[in-house]
Amino acid sequence: MKKEQGSNFNGEERASQLEQYLWIPYISNEDRQALTKFTDEVIEGRATRDKFNQLADLWVRERPHHMDISVMVEHPAYQQIIEMGMPIVPLILEKLAQKPDHWFEALYTITGVDPILPEHRGRLKAMAADWIKWGKEHGYNENEVRQTGNKENDKENQNP
Repeated sequence: MKKEQGSNFNGEERASQLEQYLWIPYISNEDRQALTKFTDEVIEGRATRDKFNQLADLWVRERPHHMDISVMVEHPAYQQIIEMGMPIVPLILEKLAQKPDHWFEALYTITGVDPILPEHRGRLKAMAADWIKWGKEHGYNENEVRQTGNKENDKENQNP
């Protein structure tokens, strides 16, 4: 019986399936195994990004706006994002770079780090910039995390 596309394969079935697509007459078994591993990592990375984006979109749609941050971060989608752990950090940083939002609790919970400067507390764009700077300092590629502007005269960047 043929499995549907997107279904989970056990390791042996996955290797067999990939072998069919990766068979190249002049490639060594070692290179073929490396290519199979790389392909699996790409597929896993896309699945992680897709799951993160679905959960992030759900959180943004369903969270209570203009409420205490502690209530916003209790949303099940936000908690599931936190459970995804360190692999999700570059995706959160990317979201912060695109549009600053309340991802700080997730980043703190996952990393155990709080890079936000005391004078930036309560200033969404400044806090996002602090986290993006931290990401770059800790090896997250600039292509993964695009810097947002941090203009001191920006209305959103001012203390309330």
